[in-house]
Amino acid sequence: MKSISLSHLFPKYEGQWVAFANDQSTILGNGKNLKTAITKAQKRGHKNPIMFKVPVGMTAYVGAC
Repeated sequence: MKSISLSHLFPKYEGQWVAFANDQSTILGNGKNLKTAITKAQKRGHKNPIMFKVPVGMTAYVGAC
């Protein structure tokens, strides 16, 4: 499994939900709450976007699914 860095999201999306396309890099929508981000993605034709909550502050995390 390939790791993906999402650190580029922090300056613009810190504390927000971000909706991604299946390619895991195209941002379809964002918002302060989950519903807003999903609605924006759905308006762009994506029924089931990949959701990510950008944390407040940069912290380290190492893990696996």
